[in-house]
Amino acid sequence: MLRIRQIMTGMAIAIPMMIAIVCNAASAGDLRVLHSFSYSDGENPSRPLRDSSGELYGTTSQGGPDGYGTVYKLSPDGSYTVLYAFTGDKDGGEPVAGLTGDKNGNFYGVTYYGGGSCDCGVIFKIAPDGAETVLHTFAKSEGAHPETVLVQDSKGNLYGTTHEGGANNFGVIFKLSRNGAYTVLHDFMGGSDGAIPWDLQMDEAGTLYGVANFGGANRSGVLFSTTKDGGFTVLYNFRKRQGRNPDAGPIEDSAGNLYGTTIHGGNKYCDCGLVYRLAPDGTYTVLNVFGGGNGAYPWGGLYLSKSGKLYGVTQSGGADNYNSGTVFELALDGSETILHTFTAGDDGYFPQTGLIDGGNGSLVGATCCGGANFGGTLFAIDRK
Repeated sequence: MLRIRQIMTGMAIAIPMMIAIVCNAASAGDLRVLHSFSYSDGENPSRPLRDSSGELYGTTSQGGPDGYGTVYKLSPDGSYTVLYAFTGDKDGGEPVAGLTGDKNGNFYGVTYYGGGSCDCGVIFKIAPDGAETVLHTFAKSEGAHPETVLVQDSKGNLYGTTHEGGANNFGVIFKLSRNGAYTVLHDFMGGSDGAIPWDLQMDEAGTLYGVANFGGANRSGVLFSTTKDGGFTVLYNFRKRQGRNPDAGPIEDSAGNLYGTTIHGGNKYCDCGLVYRLAPDGTYTVLNVFGGGNGAYPWGGLYLSKSGKLYGVTQSGGADNYNSGTVFELALDGSETILHTFTAGDDGYFPQTGLIDGGNGSLVGATCCGGANFGGTLFAIDRK
């Protein structure tokens, strides 16, 4: 069954009202489909990872020989290789999140299901030749059902989150050391500290930043930091029009500002999410509000270019009533340019992963659905 991330309540996505937003638009021809997924080679792709030679690596949460997802490689010449196919058993199943790589060509990731009797997921390693090693099998008491990208520090330790499990079943932040020792750094209580954590980002000093989707002082989620030994601090409590239900970890610029998105909040008519900035002194600024016509429900986080522009995707919305999502560019003064509106055709629909640097001024991302083979797409688009 295709695993589509839906908007919070589990109900079908709907745009209550399209709000007129003044922005620039680009033609559909600016987007290039790099690969169209099908069930046999994996479908519902995650955000890819690009190496120095231009190879793209990633996971699909569905499809493949056993139907439990794959790890794949896409070469610059377009050749596609399934490196590993999950069986849904002890090796794990449904890797929703993308991969993290090391300097030796190994890849690390998590699966949502599989492992032991708990069926709570695993942490895995894929060698360059495609051989899989299970590094950790989750038990519900220590965290369950991870679906966010792992972060690796300079010593080879891995950090991540689970959406469920832990003592309170609100998710955890964990560390897997290089020698295989598993530690819960923070067990979410579901109150002032938040609940259901998403992706982590690490700064040069080793501090981890992330968001929790619910909870906090306003029950709308929190932005937090944590040290490698588990020191936990709430940096901001989201609230209603100022954004609620963040879904991806923030990114940091050279001045220490944090940028991120929330799925909801901003516009009272659409409640379609926004882009925010949190300054080092705690000043919170809404940079852009989505209203439907300029996209709705930003998903998967942001990419910050060297020129100081933010790029991301919205899972729904867009012009011409396609409601299939957008790729957007945002200047730091808040001015937005729509680079592409998905048409639910060969270009795919419902992009729900962040963008990466594709080289030569391009960005690369993925759609969960659609495409020529109906299993989602990998696409490239030029930056403006």
